[in-house]
Amino acid sequence: MVVRQRGRMGRSLAVAGAVMLFSLRVTTAGGAAEDPPFPSGSVSLADAVRAALRHDPTLAAFGFEEEARAASARQEGRLPNPLLGTAVENIARFGGDTSQADSAQTTISLTQVIELGSKRARQVDVAVLDTRMAGRELERARLDTAARTFTVFVAGLLAQERVVLAERTCALGRDSLKAVRRQLEAGGGSAIEVARAEAALAEAEAVVARRIRENRAARVALAALWGDSEPAIDRLTGSLAPLPTPVSFATLRTRLATTPDLTRWTDAVARTEAGVALEEARRVPDLTVRVGARRFVSAETHALVAEVALPLPFFDRNSDAIAEARARVGKMRAEQRAAELGAAATLRADYEEMTAAYEEARTLEAEVLPRTRVALRETRRGYGEGRLRYLEVLEAERTITELEQRWLETLARYHTTAVELERLTGGPTLVVTGEER
Repeated sequence: MVVRQRGRMGRSLAVAGAVMLFSLRVTTAGGAAEDPPFPSGSVSLADAVRAALRHDPTLAAFGFEEEARAASARQEGRLPNPLLGTAVENIARFGGDTSQADSAQTTISLTQVIELGSKRARQVDVAVLDTRMAGRELERARLDTAARTFTVFVAGLLAQERVVLAERTCALGRDSLKAVRRQLEAGGGSAIEVARAEAALAEAEAVVARRIRENRAARVALAALWGDSEPAIDRLTGSLAPLPTPVSFATLRTRLATTPDLTRWTDAVARTEAGVALEEARRVPDLTVRVGARRFVSAETHALVAEVALPLPFFDRNSDAIAEARARVGKMRAEQRAAELGAAATLRADYEEMTAAYEEARTLEAEVLPRTRVALRETRRGYGEGRLRYLEVLEAERTITELEQRWLETLARYHTTAVELERLTGGPTLVVTGEER
């Protein structure tokens, strides 16, 4: 009845995830020409994560956003274009002395805005930080996709193991039915016990059918992560057990400060501080210079024209925009602190959940399940010897099934909580043990 550990055949799923998941600072293009469009046959966790990263349209959207902001940063560094203008004056006069009506003037000029106060440099600083923040979001989206795939993969492994457990329970029910019928033929049983054994077997067969459907649905859900509507997955390769030993909480807390979820706030604060510098630069008015040539038509002569214009900041010194930008810096720092506190609280809660699942799984595997198997074996022997009733055998079988089901669910809970910690801390939370598959 027990879902056996694979020993030499496998490496713990959590270990594989820890090593693989957060080494995936990858692009989705690598190896695309060689890999099949979608995984099929026996699918590993690495296969699933690579496919999800390669085909997730959300990641493509984040990639385009990063490219757009990089282009915007380049655009912010461009000089303003000069303005070419022409003007014709005195082309017609009305009333008064019109003796000089033919004294028209034609002027061709270039006008250029000269930015003062390093505005362009400050604009580029803001745009570069916007690009960096878009890159952080892309990195976070990749980690989210990998973590989501890991979680769905664990659910698929759990569904797969439940099928195995249900089939073993069904096989145990068939053995029990045979034993009850032998007792009846030997004159030591009853038709009621046969009916109960048949009902238990029918229930076990129904559970097998349900678990098979759940397993199929879990594979469909997994394939949906990379857009495969007709998956050809035969089995998922991996093992929920044995569990590797979690690292210390202090180690995880140290890693927390360097995670993309928190470093993005550092960039966000820098972005708002760059916004303050930009608004302060905008307080300095820009200079407009105009130079050109003027032709006097009647005299057939030419002259140079020059003009300089500078706004006088009597009414608007951009002080309110500067105050707004500074307030946004304070707001961003407060949000950064709130995010740090929230991440620390989540880290503690997830770590306690993971260690609790780890201890429960170890207790079930090392103490509870072995004793329950012994109890089942002795109960079946006692029934065969006529010392116990079939109801006691049935209760022992249900107990071992429930405990093994609980053990599988605890293993899955450990893995899903571990990947949440990996996603939160941006690095493996598990000690690498065991052998490569």
